Amino acid sequence: MGLQGCTARPRPRPEVRMACEVLVCGHELAQMARGLNIPGARIVEGTPSSLANPVPPIVAVVFDTQRLPLGSAAFWRLRRRAGVPLLAVVGSYEEAELALRRGCSDVLVKPIRAEELRLRIHRVLRLSRPPSLSLGRLVIDPAAGCVTCGDVRIHLSPLEFRLLYHLAVNAGRVVGYDELLNEVWGYDYDAGSYVAVKAAIRRLRRHIEPDPSAPRYILNVAGIGYTLTVGGE
Repeated sequence: MGLQGCTARPRPRPEVRMACEVLVCGHELAQMARGLNIPGARIVEGTPSSLANPVPPIVAVVFDTQRLPLGSAAFWRLRRRAGVPLLAVVGSYEEAELALRRGCSDVLVKPIRAEELRLRIHRVLRLSRPPSLSLGRLVIDPAAGCVTCGDVRIHLSPLEFRLLYHLAVNAGRVVGYDELLNEVWGYDYDAGSYVAVKAAIRRLRRHIEPDPSAPRYILNVAGIGYTLTVGGE
């Protein structure tokens, strides 16, 4: 039996709804963005280091090239790993052309107006809406930040949601501890981090497994990581 027969009942807890988040690098830029009316999106201020690994519910990144230069190692890490649209705020039309050549989805040339920023963020959000994932009766909707099993809504914390989503995107593949730490937690391995992964997996199993002590769906591969099985047994 696989996820098609998803019979685990969610534990009672307050619902956590994750709106889509737009990660903005630059304090003044983030303040301007927070003052805009962008339904369904929350503005989150970040630093160049936090931009290197945006994870759900982050669906777009806006950055000022004064804070994150287009030739920097941090920019190339973002470009390689983000998987979300990038909106670059640049100082000249020449830099705008360079940003587009280097893979940015859109550009804004300074000085910028609030209304123009709002329209450009709307545009990258239209590019960024990730599709829902269906695994048997389990449906994961990253745009709404919710998980359902049939007619039952499963209430997860933001971290649990990111963990389930990453396993679901890679269903059938073994996902290593280091990958989970990088893609879900957003940092590299240090002492004790694997313990945090195992604890989060235990919590997640309580939500989706009929019997968390004998898991059918989230399986451990000893010493390597975890895999989410769809077909089950």
